[in-house]
Amino acid sequence: MLTLEHVYLLEYQDVPSEGSGLSDPITRRRPIPKSSIPNFSRPDTVIRQAIMVRKGKENPSYIILDVPRYGRRPTPTETTGMMPCSFIPTQFVSMNDLARVWDKVALTEHERVVNEALRYIAPDFEGLVFVESDEPHYVAPGRREFQRVAKVRMADSPRPISLNSLGDGMLRVLQLILHVFQARGGLLLIDEFENGLHYSVFRRIFGLLYSSWRSN
Repeated sequence: MLTLEHVYLLEYQDVPSEGSGLSDPITRRRPIPKSSIPNFSRPDTVIRQAIMVRKGKENPSYIILDVPRYGRRPTPTETTGMMPCSFIPTQFVSMNDLARVWDKVALTEHERVVNEALRYIAPDFEGLVFVESDEPHYVAPGRREFQRVAKVRMADSPRPISLNSLGDGMLRVLQLILHVFQARGGLLLIDEFENGLHYSVFRRIFGLLYSSWRSN
């Protein structure tokens, strides 16, 4: 039996003990009841919302629903546990998060599936790359990282163009098809599948998602 439950997770940093061979703190998470949240107001702890997924008596997996630090958007790739899970929210996730998933897909058989999906929206689409933007992105006070952006090659364009210039449909399909690979054989949650898509491509996109989810 598969069960899903909304839970709160206490996230904290566990400092390795001397002699462990580890130097960096380890992020730990454990579920806590909502009533006990006021007891964990220390600056070194964070309360996260998640969906707990349990299959039979197996150890649960947690799909992290929010990332409260510095106003980051939900990150569907942030799952823990043994069961493959992925959550795709209605809003667009950051390009850096998409780029991290793309790095695992590029030059594999899954890249062909991504390209096929994007051609459903733009038939002239030929290829996709993620490149580093010239403008830094501040992720915390005094801390910055360079934003990666998606560039695409179109048959009728001599130079790569921004994926964003092709409309929300392309970005939504890319978000859907990239994250389905992380949920293969497990659980895929899509909030408002139709968001940003024209009804004429529903059947093809859903069919491609389902076949990708079932593949090994």
